[in-house]
Amino acid sequence: MISSLELSNWRSHGNTRLSFKKGTNLLLGIMGAGKSSVLDAVSFALFGTFPAIESRKNSVSDLVRYSEDEAEIKLGINTEGEEYVIERKIRKKGSKTSTDAYIYRDGVLLEKGSMPVNEYVEKLLSVDYELFTRAIYSEQNRIDYFLGLNPKKRKEEIDRLLGIDKFETARTNIVSVINRLKAGKKELEKDYSREEAEKTEEKIKKSDIKTARIEDSRKKELAELERKKKEIEINEKRLNEMREVKKKYDEIFENIIRNENSIKNINEELEAGKSCGKGIDEIVIELDSLSAEIKLAQIKMEEDYKRTTVLSRELGALENSHKRMAEIEKRNKELKKRIGEFGSAEEMRTELGRLKERQSLIKSEYLALESYKKDASVFIAKMDGKTECPMCGTDIGAEGFRRIKIEKEKELLETGEKLRRIGSELVELDKKIRNTENKVEKIGELKGMVSQEAESFDFEGALIEITGKKELKKKIENEIIEIKKSIEELEKNRKNIEKEKTVIERRGVLENKLEELSKKRMELEKQKNETGFDSEKYELLRREIERAGITAAEIKGKVNSYGLEIRKEAEFKEVLEKEIKKMRRIEGKIRKIEKREEQLAVFKNALLETQLEIRSGMVDSINTAMNEIWPIIYPYGDYGGIRMMVSDKDYLFEIFDSEWKELERVASGGERACAALALRVALSTVLTPNLSWLILDEPTHNLDKNSVSLLSETLQAKIPEIVDQTFIITHEEMLSGAGFTAGYRFYRDKEKKEATKVESL
Repeated sequence: MISSLELSNWRSHGNTRLSFKKGTNLLLGIMGAGKSSVLDAVSFALFGTFPAIESRKNSVSDLVRYSEDEAEIKLGINTEGEEYVIERKIRKKGSKTSTDAYIYRDGVLLEKGSMPVNEYVEKLLSVDYELFTRAIYSEQNRIDYFLGLNPKKRKEEIDRLLGIDKFETARTNIVSVINRLKAGKKELEKDYSREEAEKTEEKIKKSDIKTARIEDSRKKELAELERKKKEIEINEKRLNEMREVKKKYDEIFENIIRNENSIKNINEELEAGKSCGKGIDEIVIELDSLSAEIKLAQIKMEEDYKRTTVLSRELGALENSHKRMAEIEKRNKELKKRIGEFGSAEEMRTELGRLKERQSLIKSEYLALESYKKDASVFIAKMDGKTECPMCGTDIGAEGFRRIKIEKEKELLETGEKLRRIGSELVELDKKIRNTENKVEKIGELKGMVSQEAESFDFEGALIEITGKKELKKKIENEIIEIKKSIEELEKNRKNIEKEKTVIERRGVLENKLEELSKKRMELEKQKNETGFDSEKYELLRREIERAGITAAEIKGKVNSYGLEIRKEAEFKEVLEKEIKKMRRIEGKIRKIEKREEQLAVFKNALLETQLEIRSGMVDSINTAMNEIWPIIYPYGDYGGIRMMVSDKDYLFEIFDSEWKELERVASGGERACAALALRVALSTVLTPNLSWLILDEPTHNLDKNSVSLLSETLQAKIPEIVDQTFIITHEEMLSGAGFTAGYRFYRDKEKKEATKVESL
């Protein structure tokens, strides 16, 4: 049993608290007051959703009340003596929405999170969301919904209500799948031909035969190649042995050639270096004499070099002094010229004294005028507004005062003019004094710069001495040149004599070397003969190996050619095998599709049989329940029974009046309402036997007053005998009455966006 419901910011509800009881609970109010939101909240609390969300008429973010960020539901359920509370929270943050779920038993948390709570509720109630919406929760205006539908639509809706619409959907889907399989099979058959597959397999067999034949030829050539390689290997071994002998032979032969060349070179050198006819002792005496002469000449040249060095140093000093004195003389002339431009220093000092005396006099006059101006200003200020003389106290009258003031003011103006004139003159005097002081100072500086050093210097004597030293230096340098020439001639003679000496000494060495080389030649010829190397045999064997190598290369070319053919055949076979595999895959797919078609056809028929069997069983159970409920809901004797019949195209509702008659043709509005209510109760009883809940939203839709009155009586007095707890949502005031175990009236001002208000009935 649902015991309580608390809503916080849920849709139109701000803070709503509702308590429910066993029996029929009434929720009354005008459209938009928030009645249906209560039942949506019950569904959302139990399963985290309700039909409007499933059909996308609402989103989860729409469930939070306007201008709020969080909504909360607390649903109390009492089952088997234990109290459970389910909480659901919705939070909005920017464009994102999140949900939380909790379930408690007697205040103890059992599960949290949407999925765990959903699973716990389904296990607790033995009902899932789909069954809840089919059997318990009648959406708005749908209590007699099935009675007014056309046959095809009614069959679809009742099948959905009974949960067997899935079989029809599955059967329809299977037909679509079978059709797709057939279309796919046709597409595959376009790329498959058994005749082409057999031809391809024949090509593969022929390729295998050809490959085997080529492989045999390749093996024969490989055997011949191996034989040639062994033959070459034996000859290479013999040739290597001969190479070692040849290497030794070549080394000896090269030594013989070098020996012969050396003998030839010595003979040529002996022939070229003929003796000059002098003995070695005579040549030595000549060399000693030349060396002594060269030594004396070098000593003389060294002394001359020292003299030129001293002269260069003395000339440098004289020339520097002459140049420095000339520069001093030039600067003195320039300084005297500048001093003459300024005039006499005494004259400048006299002028400076005169200017300073004049400056002192003018300054005294300037100060006296300033003092007079100040006193006159004070005098005029003291006379202002008086008739007495400020000096002697005599009354001079207003006219006297005016005359004196004019005179004083005139004197002030004249004094000001004199001050300005004297001030200008003082400025000019300051400039002249500074200028004259600068000239006096500059004359002193220039006189201090005049040097007396050049006054006593002998410029003519210095020039004569410089000329004499230059001529002496030139004479010594010419003497050095002559000595150098003499030394060069002596050195040349000495080198020629030394060369003759070297030739005589070298000849003896060469004759000894020639004798040694002749002996070495005889020894090398003996070693060459002892090697036993035969160049003809060596060359013959080398050519034989070359010919064998060419033959082996030709055989290897054939082997490679056969290998290439084998690879081409393998590639060709690979292409064929890929093609045949593709064909076999297509063939396999076709066989699988055919097998699936057979299996799906069987499954489709099984679904149809199962659907018919379940539908028949469900209809029998519903009819049994309706006929148990019918006397309670409809207590009159004119219609003794009610049933639901099923055909291939429709569900038919009939009532019994001595015979079975179609309900839609004979029943009044009230009777139709009772029949619709009996169907809803029967569905609830059959589909959810353990729960015994019924929720009806606007059940009076399309009913007249008599039908509403009959339905109201039935809901209050009869339904509680069959269903433990029923919820009625309506705007119909005629449904209100004392027979409801709990009742609430809902109202709100929608234009002001007020929250839903609730009061107990």
